[in-house]
Amino acid sequence: MPKDFIYKVPQPLPRDHPSVIAAHRKRRRCGGCCCCLAYMCATLAILIVVLGIAALVAYLVLQPKTPDFSVSDATVASFNLTSTPTSPSNAVSGVSQYLNADVTFNVSAENPNKKIGIYYDEVDVTLFYEGEQIGQGSIPAFYQGHRNTTILLLHMVGKDVAMTPAIGSGLQTALKDSASTVLLHARTLTTVRVKVGGWKSGASKFEVDCDVEMSNPSAPNPRVLNKNCSFKVKKIRIL
Repeated sequence: MPKDFIYKVPQPLPRDHPSVIAAHRKRRRCGGCCCCLAYMCATLAILIVVLGIAALVAYLVLQPKTPDFSVSDATVASFNLTSTPTSPSNAVSGVSQYLNADVTFNVSAENPNKKIGIYYDEVDVTLFYEGEQIGQGSIPAFYQGHRNTTILLLHMVGKDVAMTPAIGSGLQTALKDSASTVLLHARTLTTVRVKVGGWKSGASKFEVDCDVEMSNPSAPNPRVLNKNCSFKVKKIRIL
């Protein structure tokens, strides 16, 4: 072969050559656990960004709104104080006033959302007067479609409720005056799931509080005078 076509093959650099040492250190810095951790962090960051964009798009498309609750009317079967409990086993030492209440509220539940349906688990409700629990009731589980208003009957019962002297005395004074009013408070912590198309969310927790002012519940034809209900998010679960 002519000498013009003979090439010299470069000899490999020795291991202690600065260029070899620098390349080896670079490979070590990007190897093993360090590279795996960097890859995981990058993947997680991308996933968070994608989910954030998806959540923003879903919010803009669905424009979710909280449900609205209101108490429209009430039917009182009984609401009176007695000096002794109807059942002797319910007697409490030192208590001289016992409340027996049987009230049914007409509750209006409105779902203002255009594309979101709401599943409600059984709704357990507690009724209070001046901070003291005086009754309990529940609403069976139900589904509410989008842009729907549902009228629910909430039956609240309190039997032989022992009243503290101060609160019992104040209530007795109010019940003796036919022109007086009584302010009651209802509270519930309920579990709901939302439905969008064929997708159903996980269980979320919401609290509903209602202040209801009634005309004297022991007088004939008592009625709801004022009401104010609030809806608070306690826990959100998407999946």
